[in-house]
Amino acid sequence: MSSPNPPEFIIAFRGTIIEPKGLISKDLSHNWKFVRHKLHRSPRVLKAFDTVLRIVELARRPQNVWLTGHSLGAAISLAVGRKLVIEKDLKLETFLFNPPIVSSPFEFSKFVNFFIKTTVHATISMVHESKKTLEIGERFNKLSSWAPHLFINKNDPICNGFISYFENRDMMMAWMGAGSAKKMVYKCSLIGLIGKGIRRDWEPIHLLPSAILTITSRYHSPLDLFKAHEIVAWMEKDLLWDKKKYEFNEINHSI
Repeated sequence: MSSPNPPEFIIAFRGTIIEPKGLISKDLSHNWKFVRHKLHRSPRVLKAFDTVLRIVELARRPQNVWLTGHSLGAAISLAVGRKLVIEKDLKLETFLFNPPIVSSPFEFSKFVNFFIKTTVHATISMVHESKKTLEIGERFNKLSSWAPHLFINKNDPICNGFISYFENRDMMMAWMGAGSAKKMVYKCSLIGLIGKGIRRDWEPIHLLPSAILTITSRYHSPLDLFKAHEIVAWMEKDLLWDKKKYEFNEINHSI
């Protein structure tokens, strides 16, 4: 990837390391926190957040600092990037390779059911918004203007859930139409999902309003499952890929 304005600093967060034993135990602990949607409160993420802030201050301009990571490192980078947007209004260019996502085949159906149940509540909240709802809405609005780059392999079950997440989101938006009232109801429903996590002290960091997905389908064989998740797959010269940009209130388009 080339850029007309290369950064001064690229902060890369590593993924899980099998050896030595001290690192694998810590990494497994962070993986477990990710599964439980509590990675954002881990000491590793909080320390990374403070470090990135210092580097941004040193660089003087946020445009001079990029975030990146692979696998667990991508999850940490995403957690840090979200925190920077929400708390400091800093939108750093972020590149996430094979970012993990906690999902299931029933996730979208659960979202639809939740959407139906919250339609009435969302409509009411447009008239009587509580302070908490306003805070969550502000978080959502800030995240909507930040679009991290996600590099996804269709054959990698650890990260390919992002594809269905955004495709299903667009299907829902297309079904609802372009009316501003319908968009507001959808927004309130998604805010409800985010707020539900905040109230329970967990945060599903994959609930992104916007993102730019670079998608490949390298390594089709089940025997190549681990290869599909490796970052070296993105370094191959003959790699074929598609790029799609997803924005809240917009239908995705190829780039």
